[in-house]
Amino acid sequence: MKKSFSNWVAIALVFMLCISLPSCSKDGDDKKEDTPSIVGTWRHDFSTGYILLVLRSNGTGLLEEYDSGEIDYSYEISYYYDKEQERYMIVESESNKTYTYPIQYYNETTLVLINPDGKSQTYTRVSN
Repeated sequence: MKKSFSNWVAIALVFMLCISLPSCSKDGDDKKEDTPSIVGTWRHDFSTGYILLVLRSNGTGLLEEYDSGEIDYSYEISYYYDKEQERYMIVESESNKTYTYPIQYYNETTLVLINPDGKSQTYTRVSN
């Protein structure tokens, strides 16, 4: 009888140990599931026009500036998540120059990035 009781206690202890173990993944390795996506079309308005920022799900995108109703420039861009800085980075390459824009903040409707001059630009989501 004692041996049977000991076996049940051992099984119960092993079961309790298994269900109480923490997850194997490190906190912060993956983005939270409730974190909104930056994928979509974003718009920044200025006095004579606007900038469209299109971010695709494959890490590429498009940056277009419209001034006085006409397109002023259009560049293919890319973006990635920088784990060290814990933020997304947008990369624009033109000719021999590369510009990096860190995304300072974003949610479902607003995206704020820092331009190469160190000034923030606020974008509003146009579409997903």
